[in-house]
Amino acid sequence: MAHRMYVEQPDIKWYIFLEADAYMGWSNLLELLSKFDPDKPWYLGATHVYGDVAFAHGGMGYIISNGAMRMLDTIWYPQNIARWERRTAAGCCGDVELAAVLQEAGVNITGIPGFYGESLSWFEWNESKWCEPALSWLKA
Repeated sequence: MAHRMYVEQPDIKWYIFLEADAYMGWSNLLELLSKFDPDKPWYLGATHVYGDVAFAHGGMGYIISNGAMRMLDTIWYPQNIARWERRTAAGCCGDVELAAVLQEAGVNITGIPGFYGESLSWFEWNESKWCEPALSWLKA
C-alpha cells in the first residue's frame, strides 16, 4: 500500500497514514512537519517495539517522507516482495512489517511526542510538563 501510494503520487512531500477512528490536529501536524526536510528519510510516529522491530503504531498514525519512500523504492524487487508477503502472512501486524521493510531500506523510526492512542481527556495539557520539554529537541 505504501509503495503503491508512492508510485501513483511520487511528488508528495509527506505520506500520512491514519486510521478511520484516529484524529490529528492538522495545524499542529503541519507545524511539526515544517521542522523536517521531506527529502530526507523520515519515518515519524509513536514508537513501539515488537520483537526486534521498532515501529510506528498504525492506530495512532504515522508519517513517511518522500525521501524515505524513495529509499523503499530502491529495494522493491520481486524476490524481496515475495519474502515480505510470506513474513506479513505469518506476522502480527502490518505496521510492524512496514517498519521492518523500511529498516531494510535504511529508514528507522523517529519517535514523535504527541502521537497518542488515548482519548483527549487522557492527554496532559499542562504546557510546562509536556509541550516545552518534549518539543525542545525540535527547536535545535
